[in-house]
Amino acid sequence: MNNTKNEIPSLKILHTSDLHFLGDDDENNTVENKFPIIVDAAEKLDVDLLILAGDIFDTHRAPVEQVHELIDQINIMNKPCIILPGNHDGRIFDQVPDEKIGNNLFMIREESGEIFKIPSLDLSIWGKPTYKHTPEFKPLEGIPKRPASKWFIVVAHGLVLDSPHFADRSSLIHYEELQNADCDYIALGHVDVFKEVTQGKSKAYYCGAPWGPVTPPTIAIVSLYDEENIKVEPITVPLSP
Repeated sequence: MNNTKNEIPSLKILHTSDLHFLGDDDENNTVENKFPIIVDAAEKLDVDLLILAGDIFDTHRAPVEQVHELIDQINIMNKPCIILPGNHDGRIFDQVPDEKIGNNLFMIREESGEIFKIPSLDLSIWGKPTYKHTPEFKPLEGIPKRPASKWFIVVAHGLVLDSPHFADRSSLIHYEELQNADCDYIALGHVDVFKEVTQGKSKAYYCGAPWGPVTPPTIAIVSLYDEENIKVEPITVPLSP
């Protein structure tokens, strides 16, 4: 089924990753300077959900004030937001106290994987944080049986094994795992370019990175119309006024 201009998606998602706040390549890459670009895009594109698929910070030693600034900005957005720690984040989000987490913020922190349900969107989301960036860690291992929600999304931070040169790398994702995943969309982080890696019935994409030494810098907008009609497109930020 092809969508027409008049169709409205049932669910619209802004998928981003690899923001690398406080990265060495950009001394101005702080939460207060750069995250408003993502907030502005989420508002202008009228998305229902924001996914941060890992490596939000460049180092797990980022000042706690920067972590809290990110949480504050997400809470002010008043849109559901999923955070999955990547290999650069480590356990940095463990320092966020429960009382600082608003009703719209869902942080995937369980080492073995964790599922959240967002009833307002008829959505379930599962992910597993990349705490141990080793060859033994498998980001898609342990995906649960598809829940009863209309939509089921998986978030992962790792490297799809689509080249023999990657065979000894860490946090690998195998084609078979992508083929067997029973979900609607797999939101990936770790690769800084927009890229489709779909292998089965579940759409799977890297969103790219919104800034930094990438060409072109992108986020991904995911429009879900029905299970057979899911559109994923790269968007460059900041958006034009």
